[in-house]
Amino acid sequence: MSAEYDLVSLGELQLRLRTRDDERIENATELRVVAACSEANVAATLAQLGRRTAHVSLMAEGPLTRRALWDYRAWGVDLSAVRTVPGGRTALYFHESSSEGGSVLYDREGTPFRTAAPADLDWTPVDRASRVFVTGVTAALSEGTRELVTHLVDRADAAGRFVLYTVLGSSTMLAGILALAKFAGTTDMRHIPAVGLTDRQQLLVALLLTLGLAVKVPLFPLHTWLPPAHTIAPTGGSVLLAAVLLKMGTLSLIHISEPTRPY
Repeated sequence: MSAEYDLVSLGELQLRLRTRDDERIENATELRVVAACSEANVAATLAQLGRRTAHVSLMAEGPLTRRALWDYRAWGVDLSAVRTVPGGRTALYFHESSSEGGSVLYDREGTPFRTAAPADLDWTPVDRASRVFVTGVTAALSEGTRELVTHLVDRADAAGRFVLYTVLGSSTMLAGILALAKFAGTTDMRHIPAVGLTDRQQLLVALLLTLGLAVKVPLFPLHTWLPPAHTIAPTGGSVLLAAVLLKMGTLSLIHISEPTRPY
């Protein structure tokens, strides 16, 4: 199963205003403007190396935000999940460049990202990524951003569990179907009783099918993927999960796995 993105990052995009070398802010006559964000910088670096990356954030509408988006878009980062809202302001930070290391002055109060709730962001890329990236700085900005980071981790964990259990369960079922085809020469359940499989063959096929379907139902202790998947999934996805996948697993246990076990 191939992910759409190699990495998705979460963080507040900012504009960095940098003085000329060895010039203090109070004496500066010009500032160089460039987009900045620790998490998005990682995504941009990987994009430059040919990886597929995306960034998730919430920003205020306006020219400063458009400038920040322009920079990261030019560096190859997919910004389709960066939402903009009216009101608020764009985060800034001022960088004094110096041979001794310089200093940084942040101006990030009053931005939409700091007060955002999980429902305000577009999490679609996270569900399609093989990796997510976030730093402790984002979690420390405010109570709201801490909740965003927690939601990101929970969402990534739920998606990872769902994929892992689905792949393992489906692979086990496939092994059972292939074993049945090899032993019986057919997968047509109407003809299998007449084939006369040995007890050992029946036990192997029934075990593989039952284990694979136990993930789909799911049965204890293979159920740990289900609660987070239902919690994180949108309403439509949760309904399909309950109405199709879970009931199909139960029905298959009765009509497919049960007839193959030895009596």
